[in-house]
Amino acid sequence: MERGVRLWTIRCLLHEADKLVCDLMNARSYPMANLELRAADLSVDYPGVVKNYRAAHEIAQRHNRGEASTEVLRRAMIYYRDLFTELLENQRTHQEVHC
Repeated sequence: MERGVRLWTIRCLLHEADKLVCDLMNARSYPMANLELRAADLSVDYPGVVKNYRAAHEIAQRHNRGEASTEVLRRAMIYYRDLFTELLENQRTHQEVHC
C-alpha cells in the first residue's frame, strides 16, 4: 500500500511540475500551443536544459498513457526542476542588469 501511495504522489507531483513550468514559460511569453516552437525558443536562452525539457515532456506524455516507471518519473522531476531553476536564475540576472 505504501508503494502505491508513493507512486501516486510522484505522479501528482510530475503533473504539478509540468504545470508550474508551463505557467512560468507562459508568463515569460513562450509560445505554449506548440512544443517544438516552445523548445526551439527555449534553446536560444537555455541550450543546456532544452533537451531535458523535451525528455520531461515526453515522460509526462508516457505517464498519461500509464507507460512510465517510478524511476523515469523521478528523472522527469529532476529535468523540470533544472529548467525551472534556469528560468528563475535568468530572470534574476535580467532584472539585476536592468536595475
